[in-house]
Amino acid sequence: MLCPKCRVRMDKRTVEDIEVDRCQICKGLWFDAGEAEALRNRSAAGRIDTGDAWEGKQLDFIRNYNCPRCGGRMINSADTRQKHIHFETCENCEGSFFDAGEFLDLSSRSISDLLKKFISRNRD
Repeated sequence: MLCPKCRVRMDKRTVEDIEVDRCQICKGLWFDAGEAEALRNRSAAGRIDTGDAWEGKQLDFIRNYNCPRCGGRMINSADTRQKHIHFETCENCEGSFFDAGEFLDLSSRSISDLLKKFISRNRD
C-alpha cells in the first residue's frame, strides 16, 4: 500500500497481534477498521507512532485524497473524546490515516487535552 500523503510504500508493523501500516518517510499510520480503537489505550502507541509530530502537522493540510486500501473517499474526522485530534477516515472501509504524532496524542489524555477541548475549533 502507498502512503496517501507522500506516496511511498508503507511497511507493515505488528503490535499486540494487530498489523498496522506505517509510511517509510513521513511515519503516518494506516489502521484498518477497528484497529485504532483496539490500540488507542495501549502502551503500544509509543512503539507504533515514532514519527515527528511537528512534521506530521506539516502534512495535516493534505486531506483531499482517496483511501489507500479501497479507493473510497476519505473524510475529515475528529476524535469524540479529544476534539483537537483530527485524522481522515474512509467512508467505505472505515480505515483511518493518522499523521505522525496524532495517534500517540490520541492514546494519552492529559490535563492539557481537557484545556484543548475548550479551545479547539472545528475544521472543514
